[in-house]
Amino acid sequence: MVTIQITATNPVGDQRIFEATAVAKHGDRVYMFSSWPANNPTIAMDIHAITKTFQEKDAIKTAGPKAPPSPSATPASKLVSIPDNWDPMAPQKSKQGRNSNVASSIPPGQPTPPRPAPTPPPLTSPKSNPSPDATKQEASPINSTPAEISEQAAQFVQTHHNSLIIVEGNKGVGSGFLCNLGGKTFAITNAHVLSDNNEIKFKALNGTALVPSNGAIAVDHDIVRLEIQSTAKTLEVMIGIDEKVKIGDAVVIPGNSEGAGVVKPVEGKVVGIGPNLIEVDAPFVRGNSGSPIIHRDTGKAIAVATYLIERKVSSDDKGSVKMETRRFGYRLDSVSQWEPLNWQRFNLQSSQVAKMESISSDFIKMFESAHEKKGLDPSDFTTPDIRKAIQDYRSALSIKTNKYGASTVGASSSDIKDALRRLFSDLRSISHRDTSAFDSRNAYDYFRRQVSEEQHLRDQVYDIFTQLMESNNQ
Repeated sequence: MVTIQITATNPVGDQRIFEATAVAKHGDRVYMFSSWPANNPTIAMDIHAITKTFQEKDAIKTAGPKAPPSPSATPASKLVSIPDNWDPMAPQKSKQGRNSNVASSIPPGQPTPPRPAPTPPPLTSPKSNPSPDATKQEASPINSTPAEISEQAAQFVQTHHNSLIIVEGNKGVGSGFLCNLGGKTFAITNAHVLSDNNEIKFKALNGTALVPSNGAIAVDHDIVRLEIQSTAKTLEVMIGIDEKVKIGDAVVIPGNSEGAGVVKPVEGKVVGIGPNLIEVDAPFVRGNSGSPIIHRDTGKAIAVATYLIERKVSSDDKGSVKMETRRFGYRLDSVSQWEPLNWQRFNLQSSQVAKMESISSDFIKMFESAHEKKGLDPSDFTTPDIRKAIQDYRSALSIKTNKYGASTVGASSSDIKDALRRLFSDLRSISHRDTSAFDSRNAYDYFRRQVSEEQHLRDQVYDIFTQLMESNNQ
């Protein structure tokens, strides 16, 4: 009986214990099979650590491109690397051409190893375009093999883990990093990570709390910097990206993926370079917002990763509102002006914009009801003014709802036109009321741009909504 136990440490300091037991007679070969998803560098680092431990202790002879055999290892045993999609319960073909099954190689009386969970499909995104408003294409391998890519990304996290931070609030989480700007250490993240997200906390990967002091928001960018008193090593920011970065360059994006509180690197390429933006095809996710986009060849930060879901009105089929996921980065070297951050002012404006987004969602819901000819029900909406406008419209037409849907009782074509005019007038007023009341002159540039985008969306939705309602009531 042979029992092997290994303690492996991954790039972020987590430890795992692996143990395997096999019964063998003298001269038998003992195989230890291991697999890992190629797109998970943290796990790949664990497997590499296991291999390294075997080599150092001369317990077994290893095989595979990332684990050369130890000269002093026992020739009768080896570690076999297999693809991540290998099914241990399916018949396998041996070198001699015979079919076998892994379970059948286990001596009687020994437990069958558990079937591994299926590897999740790789994250993908739409096709790429260098334009800032374009969606992104599916990430593709940078070079060499997936195992090599994973090791490079994991090595970066291991080397620079003290520069990476996690951002947590009462409504969401994100990422950030430490860098040196003008001789001072700053925590960098996205403005939208902090917006309408109170009780913000910054912490290092080891759990140490980071206390920010003076802060500022970049004009024409979605970037916030907060001064931090820290002795940790900082990331170097690349200056002169236009001359030093080219399309196709490899990038690494380490961040708090999915808000899980664990930093994992994501890899991709540069697919577009603009005055303020870097377009990448790396399939990073929501929790990566605020992460550094690292130019892999130089190890320098070139942008702040930004994950956004945008609402856009298309012109097909009388219009439709689509949710588009955008993955890009705001350049740090193109920031020409910083606005001093006042938390009270910032939180007030972020709360106002959050309410605007809620009202815009109700406008989209109205549009969808008209588009699908469902009829307007006040109970479907959360904005009081919109609920009242719809209720007044229904009352004017004596609309009643039964199990068969909404019906108009005794309304003439003239009554319908008058009711529609009043409804349109009320909705037009509601769509501009909060955005007009917003104090744009004293607002941060970031929120001014958001308010402008909300108004543009509402105007588009309103125009198509009125056309649909008129068409539905002809």
